[in-house]
Amino acid sequence: AAYCWEGFFDGAPVDRLRTLLELKKDYHLGLLSNTNPFMMELTDSPRLSADKRPISDYFHSMFLSYELKAYKPDEKIFRLALERDGILADETLFIDDAAKNIEGARRLGIHGLHVATNADWRPALTSLLRNGR
Repeated sequence: AAYCWEGFFDGAPVDRLRTLLELKKDYHLGLLSNTNPFMMELTDSPRLSADKRPISDYFHSMFLSYELKAYKPDEKIFRLALERDGILADETLFIDDAAKNIEGARRLGIHGLHVATNADWRPALTSLLRNGR
């Protein structure tokens, strides 16, 4: 089944993944995804990108909807992520390409950054970090 997903997936942008590795040195990074086991079989493998690293290398924590039985934008998934990582909502930034997911996070006091689908989120994140949110 994962091979079907690969037909639609042309690899993650290596430059963005490398930025995550840099950010991971100074910030706690978590992946919160509405995903499925078939997609995770692909993304959490060396087939993710040209760097041949699985997605789990780029994050400290991964919160996957099918494991948590909760889905964005439901507040439950955000609450679970905060609790499991022992982090505070007002010290957390959630980046997503769906406005409804950003709103779900904001209802719990999590800061949100909405970016267009497949857009490069790095300039907006850099601006936020420089300006202190």
